[in-house]
Amino acid sequence: MGGFLAYYIETGGNKLFNKLHKRITQKDNEQGHKILAKYGWIAIFFCSWIPVVSDIVPIVAGAKKYDFKKFAISMAAGKTVKVFAIVYILGIIITARLFG
Repeated sequence: MGGFLAYYIETGGNKLFNKLHKRITQKDNEQGHKILAKYGWIAIFFCSWIPVVSDIVPIVAGAKKYDFKKFAISMAAGKTVKVFAIVYILGIIITARLFG
């Protein structure tokens, strides 16, 4: 839920970002959009595994107005895979301690 909230809060953040950082050129802004369009879903998927980055990437995606449908699918898939991996690993550890 935090990632979705950060995305929605930052959908208007691009205007604020441009006001605060006047050194950013149109070329830099376009390059950011290209990188997000090319690697955005991969970054969003894997950012859900890393605590601090999982807060930053949704903010950037919202500020750059990344497609919400792609964002939601990538974020939900990343979080789901993370939870299943944690549960699986903990299951192995607990089973090994109880029956090993």
